[in-house]
Parts: sequence; C-alpha cells; structure tokens
Amino acid sequence: MIRRDFLAILAGSPFVFGLKELVAQDAAPEKPDWFKAALKRMKETNRYGIVIVVPDDPKERERWGKALVDRYNEFDSEHHEPFGTVVLICVTSTVAPKVVNYDFKDPKPIFTPNWFLLRPNGRVLIGAQLKSGVLEDQRSFKLSFTELAYGQRDELLADQAKSIEKGLPESICKSADELLAVGKYDRKAAAVLLEKADETLPWIAWKCREAEAKDPSGERKVPGRVGLRQVMVEFWRNQSMKEADPCLPYGVKVEMLPAEDPCPPCGRGSISVGKARKFLSFYEK
Repeated sequence: MIRRDFLAILAGSPFVFGLKELVAQDAAPEKPDWFKAALKRMKETNRYGIVIVVPDDPKERERWGKALVDRYNEFDSEHHEPFGTVVLICVTSTVAPKVVNYDFKDPKPIFTPNWFLLRPNGRVLIGAQLKSGVLEDQRSFKLSFTELAYGQRDELLADQAKSIEKGLPESICKSADELLAVGKYDRKAAAVLLEKADETLPWIAWKCREAEAKDPSGERKVPGRVGLRQVMVEFWRNQSMKEADPCLPYGVKVEMLPAEDPCPPCGRGSISVGKARKFLSFYEK
C-alpha cells in the first residue's frame, strides 16, 4: 500500500474504519468475478468507484434497486452523469465484507457506512451513509454521487481529468474546445469525441462542469456547454443499446426493455432512442 494512501485512510479510522481491519494480515476472501470486472474497468478508464451496500429488508432492497435503475433509464438527462463518470457497484451485506475492508459488526463507530468511495486503483478512500431517498430523486442522486466521487469543489475530478488529458491526442482536445467555443452540437467534432468517450467521459464531464462554474447566472448559458454535454447524452444512449453495459451498476441483474412513449394517451410524446432496463435483483454472490 502507498504510504500516502494508507495515512489518508488511517486519518478517518476513528469513525469509518477499524484499525484492526487496516493492518490485518489474514488472506482476503475471494471477490466475485463481476466485482473484479468493475475493478478492471476502474483501472483501465481511470474512474473512481462507488460501492453501495443495499439493505437486507427485501422490500427496501427492491425499492433501492428500482430507484437506481429508474435513474439509469433517464439517459437523456444530465442527472445521469454518475453512470458515465463513476463505476457504480451494488453489493449485499453477505458480499460487502469480501470487497470492502471494513468490520460491519463493529459497534464502536457512530454509524455504519453503506457506501464507499474507491480510488481508480481500488483502494477505499472514504465511507459514508446513503439514504434511499437520494436514489429516488434526480437532483439528489446527481449531487450526492458527484460530490462524493468528485470532491466538494470537483478537486478529485480535476485531478482525474488532468491525468486522462495527458494521454489524449490533439484531435480530441481540439474537438472539445470547438464544442465549447461554438455553443452548438457540431456533429464532426462530436464524432471524434464519441469514438473515445468511454475512456474519456470523466474528462468531458470536467470540461462541462468547469465551463458551468464560470457562469455567474446559473442559467446554463455558457457558450458551448450544451453542445459538449450532448456528447455525453449520445454516449449514454449508445450504451443503453448494449446487452452488457458497463455503465450499469455492477452487481445488479436487469432485463432489457424497449423504450416507451413517455406520453401515449396524448399522442405528443416521442419514443426515446435507446433501451430501458427493468430491475430484477442484486447478486447474492
């Protein structure tokens, strides 16, 4: 373990982590294959991971699952941002001890965390508490998840984006700047970005949020921002068509469904491009 990371984790140990678990030398339990796949995606795309420990109560568990998948199905909305920029992982209480180095039976902490932020290298950075209402509200969902994964002032996202930017070809950087400059959706520039969007989406999100932060009115009128965000929306639509979608929370079993007309009775609703998902269950192992 890198000393800096160890000290960062140790600093929060009185209320989040048990010291015994941090220094234990026992062999780690075998992680599920789907969790290994999530870790691989985090490392390869330089994304942070968020592990959500779902409730044991069957009704609450189903409520959380449906709410999370409902948020996923809103791929035309900017509130969908966490799905593209963070690797979301859902685990049951039986799986959690295998993937998170925390003693869930320890009575000493003020609260028991039920979500954990992982660095792109898989190391736990911090633990927190998540309430089901956060998943059921669009705005709360985006704000809570991005604040945890990006930092309160987007400092974690900025570091992550700068790391991604170092390896980007000039054509991608130029295309993003063109979209920011012209304030409209330029298809040629967007096509260049979409080709590498899966690897670069945290960087694209950072470019969008950086531009938004410069808008004193808060009315989303910064030139070019809408165009660049449209790249993210189109990426999510493309991902929704895939049977094995890496933007879905890992550990969640879903069924693919055709997207429905949002307003069938009035006849004015338009059919969404993409496919929706129906929550079935969380993986128990």
